[in-house]
Amino acid sequence: MSNKPISQLSVSSTAGYDATIIIYTSAGTPYTLTPHVTYNKTQSFDLSGVGGLQDGDMFNVGVTTGRGAIAVDNTTTLIYNSASKFAGAYTVSGTAVAPTITFDGVQPI
Repeated sequence: MSNKPISQLSVSSTAGYDATIIIYTSAGTPYTLTPHVTYNKTQSFDLSGVGGLQDGDMFNVGVTTGRGAIAVDNTTTLIYNSASKFAGAYTVSGTAVAPTITFDGVQPI
């Protein structure tokens, strides 16, 4: 678990496919974030726009591809706080049939 609450995600991609980021709350509810994360780009997501996500909610981050493959980082649990000035950083890699998502730490916004 990260010890710093976050209000944003910053996701970079080294994968050759468009990645869709999904957050899974501790209640098991999935939320799809838009837009896609594309190859060699970094996309920031302001989590305040995620309906149903409340201050103090814990969640995990996953990735899905156009091929229907899904990978979830179940080893890192993040805590949402709308007033936080930090973002959880991730890197998407792998292939469209075997994606990976790796937690890179918490960074200032």
